[in-house]
Amino acid sequence: MTADWAGLASAFASPPSASRPWAFWFLNDDTPLPELLEQLDAFAEAGFGTVCPCARIGLSEEIGYLTPTWWEFMRAIVAHCAELGLRVVLYDEASYPSGAANGLVTQQNPEYASRCLRRASVEVDLAPEEVRYVRPQLGRSLWDRRVATVVTTASGRTLVTPEEGGLVRLTATDLGTGRVRVTSFFDAPSGGTIRGAHAWQDDGSALAPASADLMNPAAVAAFLHLTHDAYAQHLGTWFGSTIVAMFTDEPEAIGRHAHADAVSWTPGFEADLAAAAGASIEETLLHLEDVFDGGPWARTLEDAVGARVGRIYHAAQRAWCDAHGIALTGHPKRADEVEALASFTWPGQDVVWRWVLPGPTALHGDQSAAPRSAASAAILRRRADPTDVVPVVNEVYGAYGWQLSFDEMKWLADWLSVRGTTAFLVHALFASVRDNRAYESEPDVGLHHAWWPKLPTFLAYLARTSMLGEALTETPSVAVAVVGDRVPVDEVAPLYEHQIGFVYAPVSSLPGAGFSTVVCRPADADAVRAALPKGPVVIAEGDRWWEGLTPEGPRVASGKAADLRVRAGSLAGLAGVQLTNEGEDAIVVETAGAVWDPWTGQIVAAPPTWTLQRRASIWLTDAVPACATTLPDTCTPGPDVALSGWSTDHPDIAGLGDWTRTPPCERFAGTVTYRAAFELDAASDLLLDLGKVGDAASIRVNGEPVAASFWAPYRCRIATQATVAGENIVEVAVTNSMANRYEGALLPSGLLGPVRLNLAAPSA
Repeated sequence: MTADWAGLASAFASPPSASRPWAFWFLNDDTPLPELLEQLDAFAEAGFGTVCPCARIGLSEEIGYLTPTWWEFMRAIVAHCAELGLRVVLYDEASYPSGAANGLVTQQNPEYASRCLRRASVEVDLAPEEVRYVRPQLGRSLWDRRVATVVTTASGRTLVTPEEGGLVRLTATDLGTGRVRVTSFFDAPSGGTIRGAHAWQDDGSALAPASADLMNPAAVAAFLHLTHDAYAQHLGTWFGSTIVAMFTDEPEAIGRHAHADAVSWTPGFEADLAAAAGASIEETLLHLEDVFDGGPWARTLEDAVGARVGRIYHAAQRAWCDAHGIALTGHPKRADEVEALASFTWPGQDVVWRWVLPGPTALHGDQSAAPRSAASAAILRRRADPTDVVPVVNEVYGAYGWQLSFDEMKWLADWLSVRGTTAFLVHALFASVRDNRAYESEPDVGLHHAWWPKLPTFLAYLARTSMLGEALTETPSVAVAVVGDRVPVDEVAPLYEHQIGFVYAPVSSLPGAGFSTVVCRPADADAVRAALPKGPVVIAEGDRWWEGLTPEGPRVASGKAADLRVRAGSLAGLAGVQLTNEGEDAIVVETAGAVWDPWTGQIVAAPPTWTLQRRASIWLTDAVPACATTLPDTCTPGPDVALSGWSTDHPDIAGLGDWTRTPPCERFAGTVTYRAAFELDAASDLLLDLGKVGDAASIRVNGEPVAASFWAPYRCRIATQATVAGENIVEVAVTNSMANRYEGALLPSGLLGPVRLNLAAPSA
């Protein structure tokens, strides 16, 4: 991170390697090692700064996972990254979720398999003076350990101790007549799995690797020995230099595809649950039925599981990483949990599966909490220790599908950044798209994508955004109280819509933290007031509860203010603010000082107002660096300039229009360059409007690049120095969606127009 003001400004056009995006690299085939090293060359040239190599579904048996050949490949990969100046983040699993070492943990000891709590019930009707014996059972497994047996009648619940064989004696004399339910709760193997590294180990396969019990210290120790210790043995010479971190991915105590009607458990976990509930063990056992119904006891169980996974799994990982001079990063299972984040050196989260998109999911639902929950962990640490400055990591674009566009990618990048993300783990770059590999958590955003030549422009944008985000010190005065392990989400949406900065803070961290206001859910008010008996507490309830809080950022002159997102603080010693338009219509804001535009890499002296188009994000500082330029006052369209002779470099595409309407090009995914000529009396400032484009356009004038326009509105300014008197040539290279090739989506492709070129007129 560049911390000083002059250095920040000078590095803005070309940020340092540590600020550049991370490549989540899927080693998913038997790709020869020389070809893998060539891919690394391409990643470095494109603008990635960090690589996270990951064993992924499709990895060949010839290479294997944690085999001698695997270590040969990994040594060569890390050595080559060191030569290229690429940092390496090691991935601790074969595919995901982490903790099983591709099934090797349970192969070492089957008792280390993940476990769960299951229930079996028998109901009977007792007649007067009747005696009955019943035996609730899950089956004949010798691994099922009874935790408790509860008898439920109309008068309540009672704990009982079964007789030999689990038989429960019921008598009308003791229980009364009528319906009686006997439920036994068993600590049992969960049947959970992970997605393994090889084709025969995916979800649904009988050979999918068994998940491990992440709440069992012995199982976690076995995992660390099989993976982390082996990495240290083979790659330790690069630890702390080229290798900077270990990445753990969605650790899940119960595993994937576990038994239905089951919850996470481990032997003796009733004591953890009782402590989380503030109840006795006996009372807790009486409430085991309630952990399955989604109510308060289910939430308490979730909190207790999170706390134990944090204490047993994450803390052990953190201790190992600390001892070996690298960071622990990655992300927990849930997007709205906070317990695990305390153990990460570099806190992180995940955005996948189109769970977040423009619209309601941007502000509502547990996934919308992801970036701010991770950023809050980093902000609170820095608030306690100003020297504790760490990146906030977010995995992004995973499984968004082949229809993912730069338009969506830009919106998601800004959505993450304005909420505090400073390191983008780009999911994913596939080593191979052979066979069905192209459809495994697609898209591949790397070498096998038609937009690869355009990706460096986007990566440079992410790098500039990250660099500014790393340099920003947020000091929000509003804390949103977190009671338990899950952050409030829907309740805080008005804070975003009214440009009120906040940080999520566990209630235990609030005393003495110095926040001017604490916001909480109505259900959490008693707990918050108990922690802050004299503190200012605002209950997030009613229509206008936020009105007394102070917004951040500049005044909105016109447009929908509710779509403006703001992140403010101190930027290398100056007042700095990030502004992002998450809506579809332009927003005009009043500006002063300097405008930093991460898309173009330019810093300009701020005019009185600035128009944020859709998908626009800028940064403002209250001072203007020496390298800043001044915007010309030619910003509105003047007289038309005629464009003539449109042609392309594709034999089947004659001119403007949707090339999917031409049968030979229905499934064509790639780049087509359109050319046209225009005449000028003298070199002039111009405004170019491409109309509709499918999907991303790069513009050159007279052979020189002038702009990249990857989302609507597809408009750009052509500076005077790019033009000449007489004939000029404009070239528009359009790259379309890979969904046409892989899915036959027939998405509109090409330069659709109408295209307009105008002389730039002085602003009014």
